[in-house]
Amino acid sequence: MKLKALTLSCCVLTVLFLSGCSDRSPVGQGSKITSSDSLSTTAIIATDRGEVTLHLEVAADSEAQEKGLMGRKQLPIGSGMLFPFDPPRTPNFWMKGTLIPLDLIFVRSDGTISAVMAGKPGDLTPISTGEPVRGVIEIGGNEARRFGISAGDRVKWGKCDGAGQSDPLSFCPN
Repeated sequence: MKLKALTLSCCVLTVLFLSGCSDRSPVGQGSKITSSDSLSTTAIIATDRGEVTLHLEVAADSEAQEKGLMGRKQLPIGSGMLFPFDPPRTPNFWMKGTLIPLDLIFVRSDGTISAVMAGKPGDLTPISTGEPVRGVIEIGGNEARRFGISAGDRVKWGKCDGAGQSDPLSFCPN
């Protein structure tokens, strides 16, 4: 069991290292963002019940993406973290160091949700859809069901009024 966990740890660290070696930052388009300490955005999800607004911290660099929501003891309802990927990639998430249950919302390049998956605190099992995504949103456990968020719903984040099209933190699919 320890060997399996060590092997998994090495694989995750290798992926994180290689993704950090890309000539494009995760938020892409030549962005010079170096820290996500003060970055935040709003995501709008169109569900069968209507629009859901989420207030999200942005994990814009590899360091912030590696840390994610580790160590958090609580997360306000309707808030979470966005992991943007530009270009899209097939991420694997795990819940090492995570103290609270989370819902992971995987968003395709066309803005549709490919899957909503549950993350259990401390679980080292990789969580992935197996397909490239434009981003992953983490919110509190069972919030996706509470808000009616499911696969096929549409997501956008950032400034989607036309002014944000050149903003690397905006994702405004048609």
